[in-house]
Amino acid sequence: MDDSPTESLKLFGIPAQIDFGNFAVGVATAAIALVSLYIAVRSTKSDNKKAIAEFRQLWIDDLRSNIADFVGCIEEAANIAFSHQARAEYHRELDQIFGRIRTLEAYIRLKLYDHEIEHRYIIALISEIRGRISIYASTGKNAVTTDINEIIDILIDMSRVVLKREWNRVTIEVLGKRRNFSLSDLWSKIRGVKTFEEKTKERARQFFLMRSITP
Repeated sequence: MDDSPTESLKLFGIPAQIDFGNFAVGVATAAIALVSLYIAVRSTKSDNKKAIAEFRQLWIDDLRSNIADFVGCIEEAANIAFSHQARAEYHRELDQIFGRIRTLEAYIRLKLYDHEIEHRYIIALISEIRGRISIYASTGKNAVTTDINEIIDILIDMSRVVLKREWNRVTIEVLGKRRNFSLSDLWSKIRGVKTFEEKTKERARQFFLMRSITP
């Protein structure tokens, strides 16, 4: 025997009965389904953010590693050119290291984006370094290596700027927090003190301007 409360009413002039017990169960089921859907959507968005953040972290680590490898190969090429120019196997050693340098240059270029000026700076700096070490290897002019060390310093600092910016994006995506503008930042702006990023960009701009290079 069904003890669920019912009530009579007319639908389109026809007597009908509503089972309020079953109706309440149906409403509760629909509500639970909507809540579950909402939780699933929120969870999916959270998982997507974490996946993107993990991808950015891999990008950061990979770029840092390859730029470090590039600089290491440049140092190795300079050492070979300086120490072993009289050796018969000199050219074979340099051919191998220059092959690695060109591969790293191409790989780094593919990871960066032309629409961001800092990325274009890195690409142009790497190209300059590779070109100058080639000149040094073929001519042995020490003045070129001094210039290379200056460019490497700018490259490393510009890479730090890009990597820090990407890390800040990871923090925002994972934690949903942006870096607060502190009182010390405000005081530095008032005094006209440039940030590390501003100083690095200025060094890069001056370097390219003096050499009539457009990154």
